[in-house]
Amino acid sequence: MTVVISTDGSAVLELETVDGAPPSVRVTVSGVAATTTFTLNRLCEGKTITVPGWRAKQFIDSYSELDWAAPTNRPVTYTLLVGGVVVASATITLPSAYAWLQDPLQPDRCLRFGLSRDGTTAVLDHKALKQFTHKANAAAVQIMGSPEPVVFGGQRQAASGVTYQLRTFTEADADTMTALIDETPILLVRPLPGMVGVPAVAYLNGDVNQAPFTTHLPGEYQQYWTVTGDLVAAVLQAAITGTVTYDQVQQLLAGYTYDQVQAKAAATTYLDWQKNPLIFSTL
Repeated sequence: MTVVISTDGSAVLELETVDGAPPSVRVTVSGVAATTTFTLNRLCEGKTITVPGWRAKQFIDSYSELDWAAPTNRPVTYTLLVGGVVVASATITLPSAYAWLQDPLQPDRCLRFGLSRDGTTAVLDHKALKQFTHKANAAAVQIMGSPEPVVFGGQRQAASGVTYQLRTFTEADADTMTALIDETPILLVRPLPGMVGVPAVAYLNGDVNQAPFTTHLPGEYQQYWTVTGDLVAAVLQAAITGTVTYDQVQQLLAGYTYDQVQAKAAATTYLDWQKNPLIFSTL
């Protein structure tokens, strides 16, 4: 799916799904005549967030990157700005049959989970998302002669005490959760619309409780994982890994000389390679 959202140069949104990885939206900007500083925001359910990696992004000609934190199953409006002025905008919906728990910087480290149990895919337990605390950020001063104190305060805090309780059924999913716990200080949650009480994209800072359930029984590997914490500001750094590794590209091009690669890829552009580092296999 491609949506052209600009006529002066072009900004193109493409839906991108990759096996074994969370769903993503590819954003491609092309036709840039001179080096320009862009900002890309996305709006979903009344909340605007700068797309990770797109705060004051500078480039010339063209650029393409995946938004690994895009909300799923609901309209998302992308807005491209130059110097604070909107130059392009479009709305797109990214489908997903599952919710996702992932590392904001390493999207290939992720766990998908749903609402219905099939015995293999992780599920959200019925004890999850039962209550939320919205703490007041205020200080009270008692005034002499008045029973009511004067309160000085700011914005009420985003939800705290948010609990996601997940149940995994496979050793692979348990290994994924272990890796997330070990190496990801802030967890990115992309819930399904039916998971009420949390935003379409949530960054969760909190504790994780692991409770093996039937791992000692033959053929069973159920574990409970309870993540309890506070919603925090979005991680705006771009992902540092994707789904294609340098080793994969090196292995694909092994055995070819530079001249052979250049001759076979003569009709491709740098943008083509940026979108698909393994494009040589299709030539």
